[in-house]
Formats: sequence, structure tokens, C-alpha cells
Amino acid sequence: MNKNYTSLRPQDVLIALKILLIEEGAWKVMDIANSLEMSQSEISQGLKRLQVSKLLDSKKKHILHTSFFEFLIYGLKYVYPMVVSSIVRGIPTAHSAKVLNMEFNEDPNDIFVWEYEKGTTRGQSLLPLYRTVPIAAAKDNSLYELLALLDVIRIGRVREVMMAKQLLEKRIIGEK
Repeated sequence: MNKNYTSLRPQDVLIALKILLIEEGAWKVMDIANSLEMSQSEISQGLKRLQVSKLLDSKKKHILHTSFFEFLIYGLKYVYPMVVSSIVRGIPTAHSAKVLNMEFNEDPNDIFVWEYEKGTTRGQSLLPLYRTVPIAAAKDNSLYELLALLDVIRIGRVREVMMAKQLLEKRIIGEK
């Protein structure tokens, strides 16, 4: 086994989320690459790492929903810890994103964003999972919501994390 495929990289999470959002099996590497602002070779390598990690089926077309959800909930914040930085202009994320900010009284001094030159919100910068996250999120609202929920898992307080877990479970595994 090639050692380049033995551990996941942050962009692999982004690739898996995008595949989850596309109708089962109805995608091409080129489409994923264009939507995530990555090269086709980055996507192909990511698919192999996801398969080796048992998060993608043997035909590299379908995400294994339960395994992927477990990884996101129990491993993501340890493998890809959150990095908080200075005040910047960007796209709201974590509890500041619309997917969750209706549920919590937002303190105007407690806003988190991914730095993005076309963003309209000022807040504390959170380093996204991968450098193209703000661009990909701006193109796809469903992907944006999933990524923001993952940032809650990575940095949120207990109540926020519990809400994010419930929302992610519904979106990744489905209604119970």
C-alpha cells in the first residue's frame, strides 16, 4: 500500500461532504473538482484515502454514512483542531452561521468567520478545514451549512455541539 493513501487529509472531508450532497453515484471527478476548486488529481487521491479509511465504498462512489458520521462526531476535532485568529472580513461559520445562529443569542463580539475577501461579516477568523472552503461554501449553501456545523463540533460549547450533532445526523444518516 502506498503510504500517501494511509491517512486522511482535511480536503478529504470536504470531498466526502460534497459527494453526500450529490445524488447517489451521479457525479464525476471533474464535477467535484470544479465545485470544490481543487484539481482532479486531488479529488482522485482523496477518494482513494477515503476508501482506504473505510469511509467510501469499494467502487469509490458512495460514502458510508454511519462510519463517516462517527468519524466527524468523534474524531474530527482531534485530527483537525480549530485554529482561531484575528478579526477579519469573511463568511460566518460555526454558531455564527445561519444554520445555527437562530437557535442561540449571538453576542456581536462572539462572531466566527472564514476569511474571504467577498465576505460581508467581520469576526474572529477560524481556519477552515481546507483553503478552498470559503469559495466552495459560497457556491453551495447545503455544503456551507454542513461545514459550519462541523466547525461547531470543532469549537462549540456543549449545547451548540449537541444541536450540531443532531442536525448532522439528520443530514448524513437521515431521519430516524
